[in-house]
Amino acid sequence: MDTSENPIPDLDELAVAAYRRLLEEGRRDDEWLSASADVPLERVDEVYRLLSSLRVVEAHSDRDWLAVEPHAAMAALVVPMEAEARRRAALAERLRTQLQLLVPVHESVTGARSQQTFEIVGDEALDALLDLEIGRTSQQLLLLQADSGSFDRQWERRTDQCRDALRRGVAIRAVHQHGARLHLPTEGLAETLGAHGARFRTIDELPAQLVLFDHRCALLLAADGAGQDGPDPEDGPQAAVLVRHPVVISVLAGIFTNCWDRGVPFLADEAQPPQVIDQVKLSILRLLASGAKDDVVARRLGLSVRTCRRYLSDLMSSLGVSSRFQAGVEACTRGLVPAAGGAAGPDRRAMVTSSAE
Repeated sequence: MDTSENPIPDLDELAVAAYRRLLEEGRRDDEWLSASADVPLERVDEVYRLLSSLRVVEAHSDRDWLAVEPHAAMAALVVPMEAEARRRAALAERLRTQLQLLVPVHESVTGARSQQTFEIVGDEALDALLDLEIGRTSQQLLLLQADSGSFDRQWERRTDQCRDALRRGVAIRAVHQHGARLHLPTEGLAETLGAHGARFRTIDELPAQLVLFDHRCALLLAADGAGQDGPDPEDGPQAAVLVRHPVVISVLAGIFTNCWDRGVPFLADEAQPPQVIDQVKLSILRLLASGAKDDVVARRLGLSVRTCRRYLSDLMSSLGVSSRFQAGVEACTRGLVPAAGGAAGPDRRAMVTSSAE
């Protein structure tokens, strides 16, 4: 039985019943099994093929079948797999030992320099760097995730690695934008890792895309086309800067703490908190007042354009206007968002909350 590509099959009640009947009667009895379990004969045949693949039954002819002792099947299937696993583990340890000989050489040449410089990391090197630094992290892994694009998929692929980090005591905290609550892969990631102790929060808008590994180093990520309109989530991270300077790392840690303190807890199995919708709508009004277009607003807030336009429609209805420009002007007039050089009025939350109702 080859389990390298095929999944290991599950034994159901019908398979157990077929094995028991073969032991008791000493022969294969398809008709009895079909009638007693109320299944077609084709299903019985599938069960015997399954038991045969697990090597707990052997066929000598169409009806002359033998039930094999399960420990013999284990010896035939499991023992070779365990031996192969031990062989590969020994090979991996030998490779690790050999490569470890080069670590002092690398550190002696680059160690002092890396503490004072920034290193540009390309797409191809980013995967390996993330694997390395997550594996080296011993205290905390902090993440600011500004969109739900391709970099989010980097973390989906590293679910097992993050679970291992949580098991060895690493605290994982992540801040996403509110739009991540509508992104199913991100919600699934929050649910999976949250069950193992990771903590997630969301805010309306993030200043950067950032990963902090302990207080050793940080990754700053940018996307193609990043400018005043913000990165396009579909592009994903196209460049990363690895930072090791302690002063810069301290500043980045402060940015993370500020975002975390302002964040709303993100629990995948709970309903959307009302303040999240309020904050998103206030941010939309603010960007409208600045003259931003729909796609820019959606990109900045980590929303789909469709979701953003639905919120815009709600806001225009509440404000009694018929265009996006009028919505921005009306929001400034009512004090819902700051005018140039001004502050928002005290009634802005009430206005947005009423629009949500």
